[in-house]
Amino acid sequence: MSNETGTPKSRLVRFFATEGTLLWSLITLVSSYALVIVFFWGHTRTKVDMRSQCIVSGHGYDPEYHRSDASGPSGEFFPISYPCTPSYDLVQWWVNPAVAIFGVALLIGLFAFSLTCWRLAFKTVKTLEAA
Repeated sequence: MSNETGTPKSRLVRFFATEGTLLWSLITLVSSYALVIVFFWGHTRTKVDMRSQCIVSGHGYDPEYHRSDASGPSGEFFPISYPCTPSYDLVQWWVNPAVAIFGVALLIGLFAFSLTCWRLAFKTVKTLEAA
């Protein structure tokens, strides 16, 4: 038998407070929310009427550039790019690096969280077998 006492809620808190599980779950949660917010910020902010947004921004709109293959294939998810001309893009400079950083942080957080949970479960099994 296990010598753990307390309510299920206190055992859950103890589980997330041990072995760095809380840290990795917070990193995973924050990076996933930030990734979704930044990704949709980059995609939805410029998709409505690109031509008028390019003109309002003061950089003009080059329709020939959009008809050519130089502007890249449409429908790509990453990197996010909505170019007005070959030298100006409607997507802010920080969006693509932020998506990449939060994506990597999410993958690291998920890996470390699963590894930490696996280690904690392995320790629990060894403790129960020894008892």
